[in-house]
Amino acid sequence: MKYFLDGYNLLFWMKKDSKPFSEERTEFIQSLQTYFRKLHLSGYLIFDGRHRREEESGRSYKDPLEIIYAPLGQSADAYIIEKIQTVKNPKEVTVVTNDKGLIRHAKALKVSVMSNHEFLDYLLKRSTPQETKKTKESSHNIERLSKIFEKKLHE
Repeated sequence: MKYFLDGYNLLFWMKKDSKPFSEERTEFIQSLQTYFRKLHLSGYLIFDGRHRREEESGRSYKDPLEIIYAPLGQSADAYIIEKIQTVKNPKEVTVVTNDKGLIRHAKALKVSVMSNHEFLDYLLKRSTPQETKKTKESSHNIERLSKIFEKKLHE
């Protein structure tokens, strides 16, 4: 299964406004990388390339979660739609977003869709049984993210 995460849609949905945006985004990416690595998931976290002038389109963090900034002038939604139109097996793709337009397009292309809430709940449920195997350092990071996710789930 390949996951296409609507980056800013998910980040703004989770954002606590307690830290500078760039710091919050960095922690968000690192936390998702930890979950994807731990759960052996694969996917893409796609951000609009137009939010900050210094952001350039491009890719980073190859595995397990590739971070992609859409080209300047192209939204993450349009980038995701463009990419899922070319997949050979739509049943192996899940789009994660709360954006209604992107949801409609993804469903029309026969790919699975998860809301931000459903996806974070899925990550939490899948990671819980393996929690005891984590080292103290990564357990701390998982615990910190779990608190953020749980708070969002109860809002």
